[in-house]
Amino acid sequence: MTSASVAEPSASRSPSQRDEATRVFAVDLYAQLHAWVGDAVRRGIDSGEFTPTDVDDLSTLVLSLSDGYGIRLMLRDPTVTLDTALTSVWRHVSTALGLPDTVPTE
Repeated sequence: MTSASVAEPSASRSPSQRDEATRVFAVDLYAQLHAWVGDAVRRGIDSGEFTPTDVDDLSTLVLSLSDGYGIRLMLRDPTVTLDTALTSVWRHVSTALGLPDTVPTE
């Protein structure tokens, strides 16, 4: 077997698999974001501003919706506008927290 016939081991792996430090950093960043959102929701529940809800589940939903819409907005997907993204995210968050269904403007 010649060296030309042996595939480069890293060629079939994703960039995050090739760069473990980047993967670990990204996982840690998401954990910090999840905690930050969760802490804000818990403070609102504790103060009586929000209806009690599954904080971890809502935090995951907020991050997932933000990521999904954020990517589509970044790519300038013509079917998604900032207003439709905000309205959709707010619809889910406001329902979970017992807030008015109108997106706050201030």
